Amino acid sequence: SRFGNLDISDDAIEAELGFRSNYQWKTDKIRKKFAAETYDEALVTSYSYRPFDCRFIYWHPAIVFNMRGGKLDLFRSSTAPIGLLFSRTTTKDTYTNFFVTRTIPDMQVLYNTKVAPLAVQDIDQNQGALLPGSEKFIVNLSDLFVRKIAVEIGRPELLPDGSSELCEFAQEIFHFMYAVFYSPQFRDRYSVNLRMDYPRVPIPRSHGLFFSLAQFGEKLTALHLL
Repeated sequence: SRFGNLDISDDAIEAELGFRSNYQWKTDKIRKKFAAETYDEALVTSYSYRPFDCRFIYWHPAIVFNMRGGKLDLFRSSTAPIGLLFSRTTTKDTYTNFFVTRTIPDMQVLYNTKVAPLAVQDIDQNQGALLPGSEKFIVNLSDLFVRKIAVEIGRPELLPDGSSELCEFAQEIFHFMYAVFYSPQFRDRYSVNLRMDYPRVPIPRSHGLFFSLAQFGEKLTALHLL
């Protein structure tokens, strides 16, 4: 790797790769750390740099300034869940900060991006750590919220046995939410709130409305993951 070749000057590497040192990330120090490590190709992973701009990153604490405490590691799984990206602030006149990912997102993929995966890896509640060798995911939606939607749309039978398991209904809820967040009426009506707080999800009142929007959201999600 040329990055780890200390015979090449820092200036030359910065010019070649298109970045510069800043107050958080010093090229000379990072390169020395990288050179001292054994290169591991498995740490090269897909990275959502900007919407529709997927790149690669070497996912190692010697290189990455802020790995968010390992919370993004689930996106390196071969069965990575879908994740909602959003922001609580915007620099635009109209709030447009919603997107979706299955890969590790850059903090500025939108604007000071927040990440909400549909599912998280199963946690051993006693140890507070990932279960050894487990890639089992549990739904990152509260049971109360899932049950509320199922009851309101008149389809309580949609609730799975153990609603914490990743299931088709949870994915439909995600797609419904994504369609709502891309609704011009929603963005206009709640424009002030979206600039100050987390987005709130309206509860659908009918089965037809829920599944119609879920179908639109599924198509939109697929397009945004291209």
